[in-house]
Amino acid sequence: MTRLSSRRTPGGAAHGANAVSAVRVVLVGCVKQKAGALAAEDLYTWPLFRSRRAYVRTSCDRWLILSTKHGLVHPSEIIAPYDETLTTASTTARWTWSARVLSALAAELGDLEGITFQIHAGAAYRDLGLVDGLVGVAARMWA
Repeated sequence: MTRLSSRRTPGGAAHGANAVSAVRVVLVGCVKQKAGALAAEDLYTWPLFRSRRAYVRTSCDRWLILSTKHGLVHPSEIIAPYDETLTTASTTARWTWSARVLSALAAELGDLEGITFQIHAGAAYRDLGLVDGLVGVAARMWA
């Protein structure tokens, strides 16, 4: 995944080596219905995912996929179908998954402070650590 490397204020001044421009990143949750091994953005075939994908392609600076199995996935990453969901995972497994995704976001984007995130995913993906973790590092949540 391509790492973003400099943040600029509306006036254009940069803020630190790991900071990101006033970027809005959308995280899109995976769905159960999948095709064969494809780019992640094409793997998930359920209409809900397709409508989310169409929206984010035109409305944000970056988008990434939240995968139960793989954690954070770049849309062009080739992955094979799998049959896992966070909705039936234990609370511990969901907290562990959230920590893994937060770590991957920091590795991908650098300092998460001030980045605006929007999450298009169910409660199992958002509510056990992911949103709290983003808010805890001063990221912004956009409804």
